[in-house]
Amino acid sequence: SRVVMGDNHPDTLTTMKSLATLLFGMGKDAEAEALLREALAGFTAQVGPGHPRTLSTMGALSLVVARQGRNPAEAEALARTVYDTLYANLGPDHVASKVATRDLAEVLYANGDHAAALEVIEPLVVAVADDPENHNPGLHTSETLMAVCLAELGQPNQAEGHFVRAIRRIDAILGPDSKEAHNARCAFGAHLQRRGAPPEELQRWGIDEDCGNGESGRSPYTS
Repeated sequence: SRVVMGDNHPDTLTTMKSLATLLFGMGKDAEAEALLREALAGFTAQVGPGHPRTLSTMGALSLVVARQGRNPAEAEALARTVYDTLYANLGPDHVASKVATRDLAEVLYANGDHAAALEVIEPLVVAVADDPENHNPGLHTSETLMAVCLAELGQPNQAEGHFVRAIRRIDAILGPDSKEAHNARCAFGAHLQRRGAPPEELQRWGIDEDCGNGESGRSPYTS
């Protein structure tokens, strides 16, 4: 794309963002961040700061920055810019606004502000549950994040109820072999292991014992 269309053509920038997403999923955060910063600068210059492509790239960058933990203030500022802009332009019921809500909650969680993350994510969980037409895979992970927040805030019984509901919903809608189902089980497994649950309890939910190890402090979206 760069050779044919040039560095700042929107299609080139979209390809860069897609590659960054793949790198992020592989744990190559520094490489993903560099591509997203370049794509964000390009989109801002070519289509403007409020364009959906610009905002989508900014949201992705907020997650990458948050996961690295180097600059939590920047991560939150990026996520809130996307959230505020989309809510103002599209309203709270648009799918893009819901995705921005999920991303903001994830950034807050990654920054260690579990109470703020819960405040943001709880209304979204209700909205997603009430919307049978929702087909966005990422939004179905919202209840997993809510459960993790509750666990971090010392509400384990409430957390377990939401973990169970999240796993059942994700299995039914996205399938038990989906990435989202795997991440939900890993997060639940970490919670159960911290509570001293026996291996049989993990097996009952199809959770590998190794899956939960070390997962409690990681995002259920980006593990």
